[in-house]
Amino acid sequence: MNIKGLLVTVSALSISASAFAMDKVSQLSDNSGSVVNSVQSLSVDQMSGTAQSVSSSATGARTSVSVSSLSTSQQQGGLTVAPVGGIGNVNQASINTGSVTNETGFVSVGRGSDLGAASSVSVSATGAASGASLFVLGKDGVINFTMGDVDQRADNAGRVSNLVQDVAVQSLQGAASSVSVSATGASNGVSQNFVSASLPAGTYLQTGNVSQDASNYATVSNQIGAGSVTAGTVGGNGASVSVSASGASNGVSTVLIDSAGKAAFLTGAVNQAATNTGVIVNSATDVATGDVTGTGASVSVGATGASNAHSLVVMGSNDPNVAAINLGLTQVSENSGSVVNHVSTISVGNVVGAAASVSASATGASSSQTVANIGNPGLISSTSSGPINQSATNTGLVANNASSLVATSLNGIGASLSASATGASVSKNAVSINGGPVLIADLSSVTQNAINAGPVTNNLTNLSAGTMFGTGASISSSAVGASASVSFASLHN
Repeated sequence: MNIKGLLVTVSALSISASAFAMDKVSQLSDNSGSVVNSVQSLSVDQMSGTAQSVSSSATGARTSVSVSSLSTSQQQGGLTVAPVGGIGNVNQASINTGSVTNETGFVSVGRGSDLGAASSVSVSATGAASGASLFVLGKDGVINFTMGDVDQRADNAGRVSNLVQDVAVQSLQGAASSVSVSATGASNGVSQNFVSASLPAGTYLQTGNVSQDASNYATVSNQIGAGSVTAGTVGGNGASVSVSASGASNGVSTVLIDSAGKAAFLTGAVNQAATNTGVIVNSATDVATGDVTGTGASVSVGATGASNAHSLVVMGSNDPNVAAINLGLTQVSENSGSVVNHVSTISVGNVVGAAASVSASATGASSSQTVANIGNPGLISSTSSGPINQSATNTGLVANNASSLVATSLNGIGASLSASATGASVSKNAVSINGGPVLIADLSSVTQNAINAGPVTNNLTNLSAGTMFGTGASISSSAVGASASVSFASLHN
C-alpha cells in the first residue's frame, strides 16, 4: 500500500519493442498537506520470483525519472524501451512541508519464500525525494544510454514518522534482495544499477554534471514497536536487512551485482550539499537473521543527520571489467540536529560472505567517495580529472545506544561486526576484497575537512563473535569526533 501526498513520475519499463524521445525533463512536486498511510497487516504467503516487492509507505513529495529493463530470459539486445538519444537535462525539485506518517502493524512473507534477485520488502516514510535512475536486471546486450545535466533539490520541513510493529521474512537468497524499515527527511539520488546483466564491449553510459541539494529541517523518526525484524539466511550477493533514519542525503552511485562484460561510465562534475537541522531518531527492539553468506551482504541499524555519497561498487564473480571517469567532486555536509540510534539486540548467525557486515551506528555528517571490487576477478578503474573537495561539519549531539550485537562467527574475508558513533567524517576509499585490481587515477588535488563540535557517545553493553577466522575480519566499538581519511586496501585469501 502506497499513499503519496504528491507524486510526479516519468518512467520507462521494458515490456514491448518501442521507443520514445525525450529532450528535457523539468519536474516540481510540492506538498503542504498531511499524509497518512495506515495498514494493520500486510502479508504474502509465498514469494519466489525476481524483482518482486512488498511495501507499505507514505511520501510527502517526490519527483522521479526512471528507465528499467527487467528480463529473466537473458533477452538479446539493448534497452527495449528507452528515450531515443537518451534524456536531456533533468531538473527536479521536491518540497514537503506537511507531516508524513506511515503506521504499519505486521508485515509477513511466508514460509518457503526466498526473496529473488532485486526483490524487496520495505516499510518507509519519506518527506521529500528526487531521483533519476537506470535499472537493468538480467539483460544481455549492449546498452548505450546518456543523460544530460541533472539538477536535484529536496527540501523537507514536515515531521516524518515511520512506525512498524513487526517484519518477518523467510530468507534473502537473490542478488540485491532487501528488507528495509526506514524514515527519510530529504533525499536526492542518481543511480545506475545492474543485476545479473551481461554487458558486452561497447556498453557506454554517460551522465552530465550532477548537482544535488538536500535539506531537512524537521524531526525524522523511525521506530519498530514491541515486535522485531527477522529474516532467515541473508544469502544473495549485495543482499541487505536495514533499519534506518536519515535527515538529508545525496547519492550518486553505479552498482553491478552478479553481472558480466565490459562497460564504461562517464560522469561530469558532481556537486553535493546536504544540510540537516532536525532531530533524527532511529529505534529498533530486536533485529535477527540467520547466516549472512552473500558477498557484500549486510545487516544494519543506523541513524544519520546529513550525508553525501559517490560510489562505484562491483560485486560477484562474473568477471566484469568496468571503467569510470568523472570530472571532479565537491561534497558539503552539515548537521546541527541531534542524531540518536537505539537498538536492543542485533543477532545473526555465521557471517561468512566476503565484505559481509553487521553494524549499529549513529553519524552526524559524512561525505564519502568509494570504489569497491568485491568478489569480482575483473578490473575496475576510476579516474577523476577534476579536484576532489570533501567537507563535513557536525555541531549536534550524536549517540549510538546498543544493548547487544552478537554473531556466531566472523569467517568471511573482510567481514565485520561493529558499533560506532561519529560526529563528522570525510573519506575517499578504494578497496579490493577477494577481487581483482582497482586502479585509481586522481589527476588533480584531494582536499578534506572534518569538523565536529557536538558531543559524541557510543554506548554498548555486549559485542561478541564466537569465532573469527576470516582474513581481515574485524570486531569493533568506536566513538569518533572528526575523521578525514584516504585509504587503499586489498584483502585476499
